[in-house]
Parts: sequence; structure tokens; C-alpha cells
Amino acid sequence: NAAFFCGSCAVMRRSALDAVGGFATGTVTEDLHTSIKLHKKGYRSIYHAESLAFGLAPATIASFLGQRMRWGQGGMQVWRQEGILLAKGLTLAQRLSYVASVLTYFDGWQKGIFYIVPVIVLSTGWLPVMTINLPFLVHFVPYIVLTYWVFEEVGRGYGRMVLTEEYNMARFFAFAVATLGLFFNRTAFKVTDKSGKRRRSELSLITPQIAVLTLSLAAIPVGCYLHFGAGLLPLNALFANALWAAVNTALALGVVNMTLGRAHRRKEYRFSIPLAVQLSQPNGALEYGTMDDVSSSGFRLYSRSVKELQSVDQFRGLLFLPSGEIEFTARAVPGTGEGRARGRTVGCEFIWDSREARDRLNVFLYGSDLQWRIHSLRDQVATPNELLMTLVKPQQSARGGTEHWAPAMYHSAGAGGSRKLVGLVSTNVSGVKRLLLFDELAENTEIQLSAFGKYRFDRLRARVDRPRVLESNVNPLYLYQLNPA
Repeated sequence: NAAFFCGSCAVMRRSALDAVGGFATGTVTEDLHTSIKLHKKGYRSIYHAESLAFGLAPATIASFLGQRMRWGQGGMQVWRQEGILLAKGLTLAQRLSYVASVLTYFDGWQKGIFYIVPVIVLSTGWLPVMTINLPFLVHFVPYIVLTYWVFEEVGRGYGRMVLTEEYNMARFFAFAVATLGLFFNRTAFKVTDKSGKRRRSELSLITPQIAVLTLSLAAIPVGCYLHFGAGLLPLNALFANALWAAVNTALALGVVNMTLGRAHRRKEYRFSIPLAVQLSQPNGALEYGTMDDVSSSGFRLYSRSVKELQSVDQFRGLLFLPSGEIEFTARAVPGTGEGRARGRTVGCEFIWDSREARDRLNVFLYGSDLQWRIHSLRDQVATPNELLMTLVKPQQSARGGTEHWAPAMYHSAGAGGSRKLVGLVSTNVSGVKRLLLFDELAENTEIQLSAFGKYRFDRLRARVDRPRVLESNVNPLYLYQLNPA
């Protein structure tokens, strides 16, 4: 009963909030502070292990460090005001959990020491460990290797040690400075910028990492001189600390490279979910296409009428969502087409007629994980054991390759009535055809499809398997595999 409220993805009882006087605004981490007050009152909290909504993370080093600094200083403020360890009303488990949450910011001091020690040793010959011999290495090396290995395995593909250490390198100084909030209480709340807009002062924000990079590189040749020229540094100490400094150099270089080399092409995050659209051509004719790479500011369009749409200032369209249709206005952005699509693809910007329509799209995009499930995406990587198993028994990828989605109209075979645009049909490189609909069909229903591809118009007669239901925040979607009729 120690799960605590961490921002927007939470549901709270109004009666519980009223009982603690509403959200705690006395610190800059109102979520953590409010959670402690609720737990003190005896209210229970439950972690729901399913993603039901999505938000944006900081996109630049400036917003990242600013957010971490605010979190750390807010944690110190909460610790000072609420006591935590000695707070009345909290269980032992809750006290330990909250203390762990605020103590994590002191990790910045520990990491700083780890980064500076090899520089001191290589530069001065001073040894914090006097004896590094074979018995020491026999114990130390397996310990380090097994620690990293177990971390990767227990993380089940989510615990990536190298990225974790780069993350620690990026935040160590901000964490260390944030702990000073335990003694000072001058921190203003500021919403973290998620736009990806870069600042001119970003280089100054990574001065500590640049210092680690420079000092570590400079210390290695100095250590070589102390061993080979002055005889002040044992060979084993030179090797161990030079390797240590090289690792720190690589981590700092990763942070510097990410900060200076990472470019954000767009103002907003784009979702890779495919959506069917109906387009009005300049001559009044209707054409169908597929949009993906979608945000409320723009999208990428696949259609046979791209050239016609590029010839006008703006065009009208109809976007099909599970919640219903959305009318929109957009314009093609010159020079954004993809060569491999032979002029059938172009980047577009939305020109919204109403805020309500834009908000409906945002609610759909941020309110489900459809882009992950439709494309069978995952953010896990192979663990060391899994990599070893692939050497023993190579495994084929479960995915059939990139899928190209096209809008489709269908009706049940033999049935009358007009056809209805219901979703999208795709074919991957292995030839497997899938159908994404807003309507549920009975298993083995025979249908006739008319698919509007980028290059041609296809007709298909097929039977559908039992659907895979994809829940969304409005209505579910149904993903079928098509079999020859």
C-alpha cells in the first residue's frame, strides 16, 4: 500500500482529496506530497499494471534537467515538511518507500565521486585501494560481471545497463544540486516543456559532463607518465583506472553527443498509427488515402492524389476514427514527399476549423496504445541469456516485415446494400493480409474488399478469422487476418 500518485495518470476519489484539503500546493511536487497526506489519513492506493493513457517526456536536455531538478528539490521540501520516517499515520512499508523515493537524489553525489576518483588516481598516484592483486580480481571481476548480467536478466529486456549509466551521467549533477533543497525552500513550480524546441544555452547545461569527459581523457596520459616515467603508479592501478576513466569518458561522450546531435524535426510527437481518410480533390472528386505519423499539428499522407493536393493552397478531408468522423482542412508541405513512394507520399499540416475536432484527435491518440499493438511494437531488448540462446538456436523474427496500410471498403459477400468505408487492409512482406475494422464480424464471414492502394485499386474476396480486439478510449477496433475465400 505504498504506490503513490506520480502525475496525470491517476484516478483519485474526490472524498479522499477533500479530506486532506485538496492537492498539496506547499511544495513543487504536488503529486508526491498529496500521496503522503492521503496515506497518512489511512487511504489505500493501488497500482494498475496497464497503460491507459500516454503523455510526453522531456525532449531536450534543458527540459529534462529542469524537470529532474524540480522533482529533487520538491522531494526535499516534502521530506522537510512531512518528516516521512517519523510521520504519524504511515506504515513501516510506506515510510521505507517514501524515504527510498527521496534518497535517490543523493545518488548524484555518489556518481560524482565515481566519476572523479579515476582522475585523481591517474593524476596524483594516490591509491584508495592499496592492493589490487590476483585474489582481489578473482573476487571483484566476477562480482561486476554477474551484477550487470543479473540486472539485465531481472529487467526482462527493460533494464539496459549502458543506457541506465548514460542516464545517470546526464542527471548526476542536477540530482546533487537538488538535494540542497533539503536546506533551502526557494523553488518555483514550472511545467516541463515537451515541445522539443532547443535552447542556445544547452551546451552550458552539460558543463559537468564535459568536465568529466575532458578530465578523464587528460588523466590517462598523465597516469601513463606516472607509471612509465616516474614510477609512482603501479601497472595494475594504471590499467584499472585507465579503463575506468575510459568508461566514464564514453558515458559522458554519449550525453554530449545526444545533447548536441539530436535534432527534433517536428513540434509535436507523432504517432505511427495508420488512419483512413477521404480526400476532396481540387476538381471535386473524392479520393481515399492513409495517414500515419500523426499528431494534432500534422501527418504523413499516402494517396494516389498527392500531386493534385500539392497544387492547391489547402484541401478538405474526412478522418475516420472509432468515435466517428472528423472533418479537417490541411495543406501539403512542399519537399516532404518520400522518393521511395514515387510521389505518392507527402507531409501535411492540419488547419483546424475548430478546437473540438483537434481535441477529439488528441484524445484518441493519447488515450490508447493502438500504435504499439497494431504494429506489434515493443520496447524490450534481448537479455544476455536470450542473445546466447540465439547463438545456439537462431530464431526467426515473429514479425513479417513492414506493413503498408490502405483504406478499404467492404460488404459481406452475397449481401446487398452500399459499401462502407470501415478501416484499412495491409499486406506485409510475408504475404499475410490483415484487416483493421471498426465493426465486429463473425468468424469465417466471407467479405468482398475494395482497397485503395497508393498505386492501384484492388478487389479481394476473403474470409476473416476470429478478431483480435484492440481496446481504445472510445470504441474498440478489430484486427482480422484474411484467408482466401
